[in-house]
Amino acid sequence: MKNGFCKLITDKKGISTTNSGRTAPVKVPPDFSINLQQVDCENVDFQYLDYKYQQNVEMLIHDCGFTGNFSSDNYLMELDGNVLSKRIKIGGTAYLVNKEAHINTGINVNVPDDNYAFEAGKLPSIKILF
Repeated sequence: MKNGFCKLITDKKGISTTNSGRTAPVKVPPDFSINLQQVDCENVDFQYLDYKYQQNVEMLIHDCGFTGNFSSDNYLMELDGNVLSKRIKIGGTAYLVNKEAHINTGINVNVPDDNYAFEAGKLPSIKILF
C-alpha cells in the first residue's frame, strides 16, 4: 500500500468498521478473519480507534513491512519499519506523541480477555526495549 490511509474503528458496542480509501466504511462481520503474509506500506496514514476499550493509535507509516493474522477475537502481528507515532492512547494516557521511531516487534492481542502481549522487540530511536 502506498500513499494512502487506513482507518479501523470499533464503536462503543464493539461493532467494527474499516475505511481504506473507499467512499463508505465497511462493516466487519463478527466472524471476521484475514491472514496477511507480507504487506509493504509506504506513506500510509494509519488510525485505529476502539471506543469500546478506549484505545487510539494514530501513526504515519513512512516505510514498514508487516505480517498478520487478524480475527474478531485475536490479532497477531509482526512489523518492522519506520513510523511517525502521532499518538498511542490507552484510556486517559497518551504515549509516543509525535515521535519518529523504528519499530521491530510483534504483538498478540486477545480481544475478549483484553490481553496484550508484545514479543521481544525494540524501539531503538527512543531507547525502549521490551
